[in-house]
Amino acid sequence: SSKVKPEQVSYIETHGTGTSLGDAIEIKALSSVFAQNEELVLGAVKTNIGHLEAASGIASLIKTVLALQNRTIPPNLHLKEPNSAVEWQKLPFKLPKEAIALKENLIAGVSAFGFSGTNAHIVIKEADVTATSKQEKANLYLFTLSARTQKALNQLAKNYISYLQQHPDLLIEDVCYTVNTGRSHFNYRLACTVSSITELLLTLNQYISNETSSNLWTGKANTNKELQVLIEAFEEESEIQKLATSFICSPVVTDNADVFWYIGKEKKPVDDKTVVYSFINSELKKPELLRSGIARLYILGVQINWQNIAKNSCSKKITLPTYPFQRNIYWVD
Repeated sequence: SSKVKPEQVSYIETHGTGTSLGDAIEIKALSSVFAQNEELVLGAVKTNIGHLEAASGIASLIKTVLALQNRTIPPNLHLKEPNSAVEWQKLPFKLPKEAIALKENLIAGVSAFGFSGTNAHIVIKEADVTATSKQEKANLYLFTLSARTQKALNQLAKNYISYLQQHPDLLIEDVCYTVNTGRSHFNYRLACTVSSITELLLTLNQYISNETSSNLWTGKANTNKELQVLIEAFEEESEIQKLATSFICSPVVTDNADVFWYIGKEKKPVDDKTVVYSFINSELKKPELLRSGIARLYILGVQINWQNIAKNSCSKKITLPTYPFQRNIYWVD
């Protein structure tokens, strides 16, 4: 079902319990499928960390993903003598006693067998990231952070500053995509529009130093109420009004709104409403000129459709700092 031919597979992470009977049966099954391969490396994480029982399958999966990420198959540390019940010289299998460098576009398999008789095998392939380099990049991105308390938000911003300084090669589009779509959004919020990692670092440092910035907004959102938004665009910009509507999850209404979002060339007087303006800028693409308006709506507590904002961006989720849980001490009387 994976549409992968046996000869395309270069590595198998076996169940590999190390028993004379179980290993021989597993090797027999593998040889019936991969006997025609020129070479197939077999590994078993149990030689490194032991049998984790219910967690053994996920341990094998994690090891294989890390091997792909680091392009190296680690050795089977405590392997001294291969199973004598297996005729290794007649099979294409190789047991790594030292680290083996991986070739590109490697395909691997992971086997896991349960006590109940449930057997599982998955096929893993290195992700193809070449398509992202051909994608046309935007000029402006929206970055958000949020926390349950102001103290936690400040700590989170500091954690991002430290992390970004240590990882200067990160792509700004991947960072923004991850924080917007891969994190929960709490009531204490920060949002900024940036074009690069360098600008993001500058803006976060300005936030920590309590400096004002034209591309930075902060505030406490009312997450207990679903805000209604009225969107109006300059009469020649009906297309951008539809685009703006697609970026909002909160109800979009035509009257009695909590927030008024006007998209045009100049400010429009509005009475008794919280107003957010997005000004037409010929230097920016239509989705980008809405970024600052979306940032301010986000600070107010308007629900944003992050998936629509990231549509067609080819950005990917990456490893970034997680939530800085506060260490509070409580005494029981």
